Amino acid sequence: MPNNYKKYYNYLIQTFGCANYSGCLALARLIAMYKEGKQLQDLYKEYSEQYNLTPTAVERCVRVYLQAILKEYSIEDIANVLDYNFKPGQTRLVISEIIPVIKFRLEEEQ
Repeated sequence: MPNNYKKYYNYLIQTFGCANYSGCLALARLIAMYKEGKQLQDLYKEYSEQYNLTPTAVERCVRVYLQAILKEYSIEDIANVLDYNFKPGQTRLVISEIIPVIKFRLEEEQ
């Protein structure tokens, strides 16, 4: 498991808050594990095996975290923060979309 998840975790906390959600840590670790072309199911499987969880539990806790973010911020605010154009009319954050966007943004900044 990559230990560079802390920069993603700190970014999520500083940008969106909601540290009390386990999905925040899970999302940070999934972002750290992500490599271009890697399927989301493979990320869930790898993460769940590492932490003795089911892939469904991993996905659920990340989804709950993203829903908590949307309670605090509009999709337009999130798009501005990430400098990313979501699809017109999009009202929710899609895990498979948000992981590469955050990874790319943070790597671009370094």
